[in-house]
Amino acid sequence: MKEHIGRQNELGILESRWNSGKFEFGVIYGRRRVGKTYLIHKFLNGKRKIYFQATKDKDFNIRRFSRVIGEELFGITEIMPFTSFSTAFSVIAEYAEKERIALVIDEISYLAESDETFLSVLQSFIDQDFEDTGLFLILCGSNINFMENNLLGIKSPVYGRRTFQIKLLPFNISDTAEMLKGWSFDDVSAAHVITGGIPYYLSFINEHKDLKEALKHEFFLPGGRLYTEGRLYLMMEFRSVNLYDTILGLIASGVNDVSKISDESGKNKSIISQALQKLNTLGIVRKRTKIAGSGISKGWVFADRYFQFLYQYVYPFMEMIELGTGKSVFLKALSDLSSFVEKGIEDTFRKYVLSNSGFLITEIGNVEFADYTTKRNEEIAMVALTSDGKLLLGESKWRTEAVGLSEYNELVRRSLTAYPSAEQKYYFLLSRSGFKENLRMLADNSNGTIVLINGEDLLGK
Repeated sequence: MKEHIGRQNELGILESRWNSGKFEFGVIYGRRRVGKTYLIHKFLNGKRKIYFQATKDKDFNIRRFSRVIGEELFGITEIMPFTSFSTAFSVIAEYAEKERIALVIDEISYLAESDETFLSVLQSFIDQDFEDTGLFLILCGSNINFMENNLLGIKSPVYGRRTFQIKLLPFNISDTAEMLKGWSFDDVSAAHVITGGIPYYLSFINEHKDLKEALKHEFFLPGGRLYTEGRLYLMMEFRSVNLYDTILGLIASGVNDVSKISDESGKNKSIISQALQKLNTLGIVRKRTKIAGSGISKGWVFADRYFQFLYQYVYPFMEMIELGTGKSVFLKALSDLSSFVEKGIEDTFRKYVLSNSGFLITEIGNVEFADYTTKRNEEIAMVALTSDGKLLLGESKWRTEAVGLSEYNELVRRSLTAYPSAEQKYYFLLSRSGFKENLRMLADNSNGTIVLINGEDLLGK
């Protein structure tokens, strides 16, 4: 992966805390492959450090931790293992009294779950031994549920002791564009949606000359790295992936109600509900929700576009791909690509509005609702509620045609159906291909209630 792309804010936070010279305790977390370890190693470059990656084996952890301490602090490759983490922490505390040093424990959930006393022991050292030292402590993890509830939550032994925390998110589309320099705007947009902005996945895409070549080699050939990654990801999280594989396949085919998934899979609803909650914790799926009191809150959809692409266009045809006859599968995905990207770019649209609208937004998402006049479910791509009760509504049109009054009028119609009593409404439209003159004139005279956003605006251009 190219250096100096994204993460400037996070690196700034880390450097600022390092320069304090005081004891600092930070928590860094985010989904797998988002670049946590890369960020930490980039920050640690040239600094005195102890970096330890935990496993699920309690005895191995203390032996490995002892060896890392021996190598980093004393230049000893073979060292008698410490009898406990308390002993190891005592040695680190004594060293940190004399010199600034970083201690990073990666995959902290493995360590804490294999040793139930670990966080309590750590809490004792934070309170009594580390506070007056130059130790720079980072706990890092990929299990978001554990990090937010067991580590950062109020019941955690170390609750309230952190001095900073970073939840590392995927790249925004401008970072993706910087990584894929020389690529067309359409290819950058599609790559961003399909990878979900995950830097690790983009690093594979970036090895190819354009999106078409990247998709063919990484998704639709046996052994393609992004072809195999989805299953490997699930295997790192679950002992058996069969149930999760089935559920994701059903959601990709349009079956998103718990009862229907239960019927199709042959598993009882409680098992399905528990599995969906676990997938939700990983950010792979999410439950449909209401915003400002409107919308359908029943059913599950993909939150992770990478997994959606896999289960919609790749995994249903694995046998063909494995036999080397996946060309027709690849061509089918290409033919549907524009509609998949148009839907996926809505995520980027919502993030842009959240960051750039100038409103204090308390809720944001997309809303599905039953329209009894058309007798079908409708959707508004972006609905946001502000702190003072304003309602922001938006549509994203990622097509070759310019957006005009008809698209605006349709958004207004849907807003009146979903939110008939809302008094202050603001309308946002995103267009890949610009806007027709009639809509631009209306927006210019709307006193800011109609906001037009061009595709290049997402890149900060």
